[in-house]
Amino acid sequence: MTLKNKGLPRGFDHFINTPLCCELCESILDYCKYLIKLDKKKQQLEKDAKLRGIPAPKVLRSETDKLTKKAKRMSDNYGRLIFRYRSTGFLEEGQELNVKGFIKFKSIIQNNSVNDVAFY
Repeated sequence: MTLKNKGLPRGFDHFINTPLCCELCESILDYCKYLIKLDKKKQQLEKDAKLRGIPAPKVLRSETDKLTKKAKRMSDNYGRLIFRYRSTGFLEEGQELNVKGFIKFKSIIQNNSVNDVAFY
């Protein structure tokens, strides 16, 4: 979805210059690299087991725990991104202080939905 030539989504240029952006990108890269490494290892073990005629070994628990830890780091960073750049307004704007009721809260989220889709 495009923003009809309006440029970057609101707040995105600010996000790019924060340490959170760097941390989020590094955590995604770290997770993907380890996932690919595990997948290649699993494929090689399955191939070797097939050649030997033995059952394929399972991935070690320590390796899956390490992958889970990397996924948690990535999801924590994404959660911080969503909280910091949420639909109700950015913390710096103080917009959420003016939201008193459910209807106003919901309308702000709906009004920002195009920006949210482009941002996230």
